[in-house]
Amino acid sequence: MSALERLDQILDGDLAGLRPRIPAGADAAPTLSAVAGISLSQLDDEELSATLEKFCHRGHRLRALALLKVLAVGEPDGARLSRLLKTMLENDLRCTADSEFADPELAEFLGSDREDHAWSALCNDHLELATPEFPDDRFAPNSYVVCRDPRPEPPFAPFGSALIWRIQEFAEGGTRAQRRATRRRVSFQVGVTLLGGASEGRAHPRLDAWVVDLSSLGMGIVLSDTYGQLGPHTKKGSRLRLNLALPQDREIHTCLAEIAWVKAEKNGEEKQIRLGVRYVTPSPEFLLAVRQVLNQSRGDRQLLWTLWDAQTLKG
Repeated sequence: MSALERLDQILDGDLAGLRPRIPAGADAAPTLSAVAGISLSQLDDEELSATLEKFCHRGHRLRALALLKVLAVGEPDGARLSRLLKTMLENDLRCTADSEFADPELAEFLGSDREDHAWSALCNDHLELATPEFPDDRFAPNSYVVCRDPRPEPPFAPFGSALIWRIQEFAEGGTRAQRRATRRRVSFQVGVTLLGGASEGRAHPRLDAWVVDLSSLGMGIVLSDTYGQLGPHTKKGSRLRLNLALPQDREIHTCLAEIAWVKAEKNGEEKQIRLGVRYVTPSPEFLLAVRQVLNQSRGDRQLLWTLWDAQTLKG
């Protein structure tokens, strides 16, 4: 087994034997580098890029970032790794995760889509090994689970171990953006009214869109743009109104949202625009509707969600 394969195995959740070697609260990256016996000089960019891409396409973006963080132990200036991070940031909007659950978008998680700021954020954060007191322990709000090994290792880890990404509040270049919740892949329709820029008063006709991923803080939606007319109304920072319907309560749940990112793409010959939007002051009822969808199984979600016709939404 190569050093990269061993580190890949660790980041997939094989944490056996690491607890005695990594004290609580200590930075785990140097120990992980030593255990895997890995150094950046051993790897070519093609091999490393393939491993990073594999993690991202599984929805495991934090494992890809953890790999960069471990390799950074042997490259203090980070020049080569930051270039790889830049490519990851550029490709992330085109990445479709194979799993139902996916980690936060890279730019959202690191607080910037700029290579230098994102790299600074990555370097300032910590990787730590945690031992939950109970099998279903939830960790602190500033902590994200990179991977988890449920196998018990008494007396060090009776409920297994978890590799944790401990985020910091600030990074070079300014305050870090709030971290986003883990997204869940979904497929249902939503009514959208494009409102133009935040300072514009004009409205755009209501459109139908597909929701492709969902979280408690925002969603990813896809709009058909056959004639290429939506560009001026779908710029980053523009506002829109979302209209969701839950058939069991027969109500329309409305929320103002802001466009965080935009990506033009094609589905065969059809032109589309993919948007990442974050909710703006959502009501408790809207968030409850979102949580109900997140708590449903995939089959139940297909049955539950529907989009009312235009007259119903307007009413």
